[in-house]
Amino acid sequence: MDEGEARPLVKIGLVGGIRSGKDTVANYLQELIATHYTNDSTLTLGFSDGITQILEDYLPGVFNDGKPREVYQAIGQTFRRFNPDVWIEQALETIEVNEMLYPNSHYIMRDVRQPNEAEALRSLGFTIVKVVADKDVRIQRATDSHDNYTLEDFNHGTELSIDQIVPDIVINNDSTLEELYDTVEDVLLSYQSGKL
Repeated sequence: MDEGEARPLVKIGLVGGIRSGKDTVANYLQELIATHYTNDSTLTLGFSDGITQILEDYLPGVFNDGKPREVYQAIGQTFRRFNPDVWIEQALETIEVNEMLYPNSHYIMRDVRQPNEAEALRSLGFTIVKVVADKDVRIQRATDSHDNYTLEDFNHGTELSIDQIVPDIVINNDSTLEELYDTVEDVLLSYQSGKL
């Protein structure tokens, strides 16, 4: 990639199961954008940011043993029962405010899990990228990272709904970090050349 050329704005929504590598991909995309784009204003956000805020405000101790996946899933789905678009509305409001402050920003949504989330992002011109890894690999990553999880978390409704989302591109993350980075660079090259 040539540095400093004007390029199309990046709008990518990342889909994937627990420990598939979505955050790693999001972080590397942000690095690449900062290095290779003239406009490096990038907002990385998640549909779960509202849940995180609730937990930080009302149950801060819940983070003492790592990310409380069961609590995230329970709060997220409970709110969705009353308004299926609650987390979408919150995220889109964040994007809208960011656009007023920093027009022409790049956006990376790091935690697309529901079909309506993917469709909302597509309506804004996002490309949906699915990060996949074998379940055994993901479980080992969770164990190695000392995540607070149960095997049932990997079969929760929010994990199963991921399979209903048809991505624009799939990144396989069963191998090394270097290979993942090479693939992410290829995805960004395809994106900027209009192939995605």
